[in-house]
Amino acid sequence: MVLTLSTCSPVNGLVVDSYFPVAFEALVAVNAVKQLFAFGFSYGVVPWVTRNGFIGAFGAMAGIQAAVTLLGLVLWYFGKRLRHISGGWKVILTG
Repeated sequence: MVLTLSTCSPVNGLVVDSYFPVAFEALVAVNAVKQLFAFGFSYGVVPWVTRNGFIGAFGAMAGIQAAVTLLGLVLWYFGKRLRHISGGWKVILTG
């Protein structure tokens, strides 16, 4: 939950700066996805630890975190190009 809340501020800044015409809708979508992940994690972690034990669940969580970090590196490298492409979408332009 702390990780989910701590990543919210940089993401919100990026969304507002990159997609200003639709910033309100984008921020609502970002917050909804954040809340869905937080609920899913808190709802599923107890059965997960019960079924696989702490070491198994921790190993899977570490793998998921590594995948998210690698996705972040890919977005860091290709982010400017992706923002330029998505900035021309009709939904962004009509805001």
